[in-house]
Formats: sequence, structure tokens, C-alpha cells
Amino acid sequence: MPTSACASTSLGSSWAHLMASRRVGFIVLGLLLLAWPRSVDAEAFTWSGAGNLWSVPGNWTPEGVPKMAGDTATITTGGANGISLDIDPTLDSFTMNSAAKSLTITGHTITVTGPSTVDAGFIQLNSSRWASAAAPNALQVNANARLVATGDSSIANLSILKGRLTVTGTNTDGATLTIGNNFVNDGNVTLNTDAASKQTILTAGGNAPNFANTGTVTFQGTAGSLKVVGALVNGSETMVGSMAVNANTTIEGQMGTIHQNNVKGTIKIAKDTSLTFTGQSLRNFGTIQGNGTLDARQLSSVKGVINSGFLKPGSSPGVLTINGDYTQVAGGGTLAIEINGPRFDPLGTTDYSRLVVNGSGSLDGLLAVTIGGGFTPQPTDTFTILTSTSGLDGFFENALPPTGSNVGFLSTDSGSLEVVYNESPTGPGSVVLEEFQPVPEPTTLLLVGTTMMVLGLAARWKRRRQS
Repeated sequence: MPTSACASTSLGSSWAHLMASRRVGFIVLGLLLLAWPRSVDAEAFTWSGAGNLWSVPGNWTPEGVPKMAGDTATITTGGANGISLDIDPTLDSFTMNSAAKSLTITGHTITVTGPSTVDAGFIQLNSSRWASAAAPNALQVNANARLVATGDSSIANLSILKGRLTVTGTNTDGATLTIGNNFVNDGNVTLNTDAASKQTILTAGGNAPNFANTGTVTFQGTAGSLKVVGALVNGSETMVGSMAVNANTTIEGQMGTIHQNNVKGTIKIAKDTSLTFTGQSLRNFGTIQGNGTLDARQLSSVKGVINSGFLKPGSSPGVLTINGDYTQVAGGGTLAIEINGPRFDPLGTTDYSRLVVNGSGSLDGLLAVTIGGGFTPQPTDTFTILTSTSGLDGFFENALPPTGSNVGFLSTDSGSLEVVYNESPTGPGSVVLEEFQPVPEPTTLLLVGTTMMVLGLAARWKRRRQS
């Protein structure tokens, strides 16, 4: 065969082989594309299946799994109610708006680079992480939503809380929730502890972390203790912030941070319960009340309470203890005392209020005394309303004693009281109420007035006869 014919035959064979190989390649590529999961392409997924696992494609519409950048996940009324996140997805956005739905995340991380919005429903973080973007795309937990954190969990960025947040330990261990930014509560927060010698902790982040509350905060539990890391800002000039301390709690501020209970803020400390502050100082412009103990000895600047608002020992009535110093400021500071009887037993029945200061006391501002419960004090009754262990000075503005005396006088709606200041530079001091004189009844005033008028007329008649 001529050389040219052989070359032509070989070239044709090679070309045919090449084309056949390319056809096989296209077929293989097509099969791979058909087999490739649909979630490779960014999708907007909606929960719709009867199962419970996030990672099952049949639980989503369109069929697939939201797990990669560009995907969005929406949980609404369709599909099963209980959902378990069993992978570590990265999403462009997350939305949950069904009160019947719950999403449980145990040992996993969900990363959302865009908006994370929970309008309704229940999310539980169990030793898990919600890696949300910064504002304005921080995780939003709105009014009809609830978030529960157990174990060691974190949220990178949390918007103003409008719904409910619970950080709870177990019978054997505590819990920690770390939030990467300043925490602002406009909803309902509960910290719970039931494990002896364990702590449940809520930590706020940022360069100077704050724990700001214009909603309701409850500290509760049967054992162990609770801690908030962040300077307290409770209430504001116009917005109410309520804190109920029903279990031993520490609010931990950084060096130089000031804890502040504002005008509309209320802190209530239950009996046999302590609330401890660390940081620089504690300033009260609102109301602090209860039968427990406020411990301010670990504050670095003023180791006590600076009161420019209302301090109300007891809960109709009772004993409030301050471990540290007590400074009451003019122009707003008020010690409010309730007297419903003469008995005082800190371990039993107490009929009247008392502030116990395990430190020094400096008085100014006002003393407000309410006599109630159908009780009328006798002149011989005495009421020790304040004690201090390490000095007492100053007087209440509305019960100032005369110069050189330690006894002032206070008028109430029910009558007047002597206010005895037992001052001391460094030793024990006290304030005692005594010598109650009731306000005369109207009939008594009328009788006295009539008698004086008769006596006056008689005197005039006598003078006329003499003239």
C-alpha cells in the first residue's frame, strides 16, 4: 500500500477515536451533572417535609438542602413542627415565622451572612453557635419568638431582644451563653440554675460590654448561682426595666464600668438571696427593694450604693441588707420605710422596714414613712429603721434636727415622729423613730376650735363688764 494511503487510513482512525472519546466524555459529564446535588446552585428553600432532619433533601422545597453560601432557608407553617439541625450550614438568610415550629441545634454551627429573623417559634441552642452577621443583619428574636440556650453556646451578634431568652442549666451542670455584642433586652430574659456549685452565665461582648434592660429579667433557681458579664443599665428615663433576683446572682462589670439603675428601673431582691456587683460603682436613680442582700464590697471606686432614687427595704415590709457603704444623695435620694406594727424579728415576723448597712452610712435626701395595716403607733413605740456597722453621718432633709441636737421631726399623713440620729464616726450607728403623735381627728379639731372661740368670747365679755 502506498505510504500516503497508510497515512490517510491512520489519520482517519485517530480522528474517529478522538470523536468517540469526546462523546464518552460528554456522556460522563452529563451523568455527573444530573447526579450532582441541586444545592450546588444557590436556592431559596422552604421547610415542607414530614421528617425532622435538616439534612434530608425531601424535607425542603425545592428538593435539596440549604447549606451553602447563597442559599436561604425559611421555616413557616408547612412541614413537620420539630426540626433538628444536623449539619453546619452557611446561609445568606434565615427566617422562621411559625409559632408551632421548633429548631433544635446540638453541637453544630449555623452561619448566616445576611438577615436572621425569628418572628415566631422556638429555637434551642445546646452547646452550639449561631454565627450571625453584624447589624443590621444581627439575629433578631422578635416578640412572639423564644430562644433557649443550654450547655456552652454563643451568638455572634444579637439584635435588640423583643421576645424571650432563657439561659438554663441542668440538675448536674450550669450553662453559658456568650453574645458577641452589647446585649439589649426589650423582651423577657430568664437565667436559671439548678446545679449545686455550678453557674449559669450570660456574657455580653464588645469593648465595654453592657447589659441593658428595658424589659423584664428574672434570675431564678434552686441551687448554684447566676452571673451576667456586662455593666448593668436597667431602665431609662422613659422606659421601664424590671429585674427580679430570686437566686444568688453576680453582675460583673469591667474595671471602670458604672452600673446604673435608671429612673424607670426596678430591682427586687428576694429574701435569702444576694445580688453582687463588681466594677467601679453602682448608682441608683430608680427603685431598689426587697428582703435580700445587695453586696457592693467588690466595687473598685465606691464600695457601696449611691442612692439618688428610692431604696425600699422589704416587701411590705421587711429587711434589706447592703454589704458595703450606703450614700444617699440630696435632690432625689429617698429611703422609704413602711410601718405596719411594732414587732421586729429578722428571722421571723417583721412589722416594719429596716435598712441594714454592713459598712458606713451617709445621709441626705428624704425619709418617706408610711404607716399602714390599720396600725397606730403608741408614743412609747420605737422603730430602728437603719443600722450601720462602720460609721453614720448626715441627716434627712425633711427631718433636720436643730443645731446641736441629734433629734429631728418628721411629719407623715398619720402623724409626726421624732427622728433620732445615733451618729458615729467609725463605729455602729442607727436611725430610730419614736414619740409618735397622731394627727388630731377633725372632731377633735372642731372641739378645740369651739373651746378656744368660747374662751375668747368669755374673755371679751369679762373685759367689757370690767370697763
